[in-house]
Amino acid sequence: MSPSWTKLFNFCITVLITTPLVRTLDVQTLPEVEGLRLGSATLKCSYEEPEDDAQHISKVWTMISEVTGDVEAVFSQIDNKNGEAFGRYAGRVTLTGPHADITISRLELVDSGMFQCAIDFYIARESGHGETLMKVYTVVEDVDIVDHGRGQEYMVKPGVEHELQCKALRGRPAAKLNWYLGDTFYGQGEETIVENEAEATYNTYSSYLATFSENDNGKIMKCQSNQEPEIASQHVSDYVTINTSGSAVLEGRTWHILCSILISSILWKFR
Repeated sequence: MSPSWTKLFNFCITVLITTPLVRTLDVQTLPEVEGLRLGSATLKCSYEEPEDDAQHISKVWTMISEVTGDVEAVFSQIDNKNGEAFGRYAGRVTLTGPHADITISRLELVDSGMFQCAIDFYIARESGHGETLMKVYTVVEDVDIVDHGRGQEYMVKPGVEHELQCKALRGRPAAKLNWYLGDTFYGQGEETIVENEAEATYNTYSSYLATFSENDNGKIMKCQSNQEPEIASQHVSDYVTINTSGSAVLEGRTWHILCSILISSILWKFR
């Protein structure tokens, strides 16, 4: 080995011997946390402290938004001094646990994403990180049976198929719409789901074909939202009251005859 290579080899050996190795720190986090928009959620982050220099520690939280794809700084604290929340997390994040647990308040849908807790005992040379996937949901803003006011009478002809339409607006995750007649579950109609990309929410539209009998007169026909998981299962509904009396149920031919009689009467008066 040439003298120059010998010197380089000896230098590398010296560096390896004199530089303490960074040990991997076991950082414990929850795999997944769920929260509702405008509510709060706590992200856990715990670890074993080293025997020496435990006071020299860096705690850093970052996240990758599932909605925007952006990497954002969330919170940091150095040597157990006052921590700092960054950007849109300012005023919404507090350190709540004995180690590096944080609670985020006033949750927004863009808070859905992968959060990372990075811990570094930089003097003791122990570091590690853990990750938590947070999912933020929002209950549908409104459920509406189209073209009918809430509780309004819905005139039907017994034995004839009628189409009911319902919509659930701005929910995350997308709602399923269930139809009920009285306390009886009728099922789900033909559904269409449309994403509101700018809001990260979904609209659900349901078309349901129903045939009523005279015994259904006065019963409630209800359209109700259903969102999974259970955290979002705050059902929203709209309903109409079935009227099979026939007083306002007229087929096209009947309307045509009545209109013809009315027009003839008017023309007769002005002859």
